[in-house]
Amino acid sequence: MATTVTDFLTKLGIRLKKTISATSDPTSNQVYHVINEISDWLSVICMENKSELGRKTGTITLADGTASYDDFVDDIIAPDTKGWLLKTYSRDEIVLTTEEDTLNYSPYASNETQPEKFYVDMNGNVIFLQTPETEYTAYIPYWYHQTRISAASYTITGASKASPCVLTFSGGHGFKTGDRIYVADVAGMTELNSKYYTVTYVTSTTLSLDGVASTAYTTYTSAGTASVMIPFNGIFDNLYLEAASIRFQSIEEYQQEVEQSWLAFLMTEAKKVIEVRKSMIRKVQR
Repeated sequence: MATTVTDFLTKLGIRLKKTISATSDPTSNQVYHVINEISDWLSVICMENKSELGRKTGTITLADGTASYDDFVDDIIAPDTKGWLLKTYSRDEIVLTTEEDTLNYSPYASNETQPEKFYVDMNGNVIFLQTPETEYTAYIPYWYHQTRISAASYTITGASKASPCVLTFSGGHGFKTGDRIYVADVAGMTELNSKYYTVTYVTSTTLSLDGVASTAYTTYTSAGTASVMIPFNGIFDNLYLEAASIRFQSIEEYQQEVEQSWLAFLMTEAKKVIEVRKSMIRKVQR
């Protein structure tokens, strides 16, 4: 399975029987564009089929008297139909509603209570009804935009001896919290090499490696790369390869039949993967 864009290009080159590099057809930027396009469609397909793939749960700390929050405004495609408020010994369900429910809503202090509904407005803000009377912790499951791929890898210039370990990058990185990376070629702190990590965004030039305590590792000296993994953590890698292969057949010239075929293929095959994932109990036949 493809795990990095470099590997992705190599596999596509084999399938298309031609060499693909930054200077050939298609270019690296065209490859990244197609990967991102496929990611967008897969996220929508997962949402339409109520799949856990491409979905995560966002946490919002509600404040007394404040109903509108933009905690995942740049991340959300669509919310699931239910969320919950975390209580000391229980959790209370809150349900997705529409903006129409606000027509008879009076946002005054006398009407503040425990929220029972939420909706997401056209700008991606999460709105709670009624306005909270106190501080609550709300959890909203939602389908999200996958990380936009714009490079095959990023150059590491530092690695801290800490818990968790923090990587520093030259010129920044394109990762966000929850992404997976593959680290290689680090000098000094070689314990990091040849491994996959889930990361947490810290700043535009730093990120931390979840669950990695590097306090006892060898001191970092130089070099290292963090390679980008294709979205969905390998689950749809074969679909990326097949769909991109079809897509590249008309990369220079629009062909309606090719455009239709690659999208139909993607939707059909993605649904098969989704259904298999939903069926966790499988019968073994001899």
